Amino acid sequence: MSSWLVENTGIPAIDGEALAIVERAQPFAALPDDVKDDTAVLTVPFNFGRAPVAPWDDPALKSKLNSVCRGC
Repeated sequence: MSSWLVENTGIPAIDGEALAIVERAQPFAALPDDVKDDTAVLTVPFNFGRAPVAPWDDPALKSKLNSVCRGC
């Protein structure tokens, strides 16, 4: 198995931890028998920041909407 970063954060500690998470997750389950090739590519996104904000909860969007539409 090999792993790599598709895009790095520019912060070596975070990039290293993302790769370490993949290493700690092993061993992986075998591929299903109906998979003809013995290779699978899996892309896993990691978010090490604060919890993502839903678009409708974004303070900047709420402020803009409130300035245009009061109470609608």
